[in-house]
Amino acid sequence: MVPVLLATVGFGCKRSCAPGQPGGTAKKQPVELTFWGIFTESSQIEPLIRAFEAQNPNIKINYKNFGNDYPNYRTEIFNALAQGKGPDIWMVHHTWIKRDKDFLTPCPPELCNVQNFEETMVKAVVDDSIVDGSIYAMPWSLDTLALFYNKDLFNQAHILNPPRTWEEFTEDVKKLTKQNEKGQIIQAGAALGTGQNINRAPDILALLMMQNGAQMTDANRGTVTFNTSGAPNTPSPNGSQQQEALPGEEAFQFYTDFASPKKETYTWNSLQHYSIDAFVEGTLAMMFSYSYHAPTIQLKAPNLDFGVTLLPQVSGGREVNFANYWTNVVATRTPYKKEAWSFLVFAAQKEMMQKFCEDSRRPPSRRDLYQMFDNDPELQPFTNQILTAESWYRSDNDKTDAIFEEMIEDVVLGKKNIPEAMTEAAAEMQTMMK
Repeated sequence: MVPVLLATVGFGCKRSCAPGQPGGTAKKQPVELTFWGIFTESSQIEPLIRAFEAQNPNIKINYKNFGNDYPNYRTEIFNALAQGKGPDIWMVHHTWIKRDKDFLTPCPPELCNVQNFEETMVKAVVDDSIVDGSIYAMPWSLDTLALFYNKDLFNQAHILNPPRTWEEFTEDVKKLTKQNEKGQIIQAGAALGTGQNINRAPDILALLMMQNGAQMTDANRGTVTFNTSGAPNTPSPNGSQQQEALPGEEAFQFYTDFASPKKETYTWNSLQHYSIDAFVEGTLAMMFSYSYHAPTIQLKAPNLDFGVTLLPQVSGGREVNFANYWTNVVATRTPYKKEAWSFLVFAAQKEMMQKFCEDSRRPPSRRDLYQMFDNDPELQPFTNQILTAESWYRSDNDKTDAIFEEMIEDVVLGKKNIPEAMTEAAAEMQTMMK
């Protein structure tokens, strides 16, 4: 049976075939491709490369791993693009695809057409990867935001199960938060409310906005709208019905209330240790993060009894989770566009992707693999959320993070009210998009 994403002719044939000529015996010219990657070890990529080269002996792929050196990787990529140089294939953050479209070449339809892609990949990948009717990226995994919780602190607070809704979450926070006689927080129920000392605070706030009905950008992803749009009367995270506040504003209020001493949900402030550190120290009961942080926590605190579970949802609302991932693209400048795309399509087959995700311990990006880690408590929550994961377009994800963090801090410190902070942040992002 021919894999869903793989063409029936050309590259990927188990027998020697000239492109577009089934059964052709013409000798192919040798091709050498360079592939730059980040956050992905060579040992995780090499099995894919070896399997592809075995079926395509005229193609050799050289993988360069930048490790975890994100600043250097980003600089190298930008410099290479500016000079018309660089690799044939490289990894990009999913938010870069639309912005860098002019430097990328789309997938040839004979290798993977849009209809098969939409049927095979999860919604977030389809939304991000298809630009102007063509496929510009091919991811092999997709991470989602999930809830990490300290089982010992839950037991001490007589909480049997982690929260499934934001109403339950709010009640749990009240039970789990402890202050000393001076009013200082000595045990935090959750890391929410501030910007700079919470891991992935911009993602958490954006997720709350999206769950609450805010449209982060317009349909064309050209106009920032998280501060102005949204369906009226959307059930909110705290269970109330929206009246005057827009969905984005209401979600922002919900978020910052956890850092307000005037609120019942007060549990966090700028004096708390960075969220991951506090969680490792055992003074934080709940935090939100991605699958790649689980091994870090286990390494730093091998005796910490913690669990990972699904992200809380708005009660009665549509399930929305948050996608964050790196994907693979092909350069416009490469003379080997079809060969490069053949490799990406080959590695996106079900069996190949399953192997890659098992080796790299990552959730997959294919719809038919969302249950592959059902017997793995560590990865099951992240993977089960991929079907309902969504993302939103940021022309520069790093600058967007900085803008969101500043927006949060301005509100928490009382420099601006929520509508003012959101309006200014949206204006900055709009200027950046242009």
